[in-house]
Amino acid sequence: MSQYKYIYPVADVSGVSKGQAYVNVHFLIGYNQGYVEDFTKMAKEMKKAFPTLNPKKVHCSHVVKSSYCDGFTLARWSGCIKFTAKAKRMLEQMGWAIRPDGRCEYHWV
Repeated sequence: MSQYKYIYPVADVSGVSKGQAYVNVHFLIGYNQGYVEDFTKMAKEMKKAFPTLNPKKVHCSHVVKSSYCDGFTLARWSGCIKFTAKAKRMLEQMGWAIRPDGRCEYHWV
């Protein structure tokens, strides 16, 4: 099953402590049904990497336009996370790609 894990840091958020960042997190999985159970599993997977994540705050979507992930299921969360060099390396080792430009090629509903 294809999947993509992206972190989009948001640069212009006030009130963020040193060593932290406000981020948008996108977890995309292809070829699942998009049932509540699927989104629950996705939220649990996200929680492993982001301990401050509240599963009740995860938004569920469906990708409707993309050159590579059209039709994928998308779980989205935004929040403040530890974002030191060590934390970034750990996230990358867990399969999360940090996208500092903040651009995503896909569109969702």
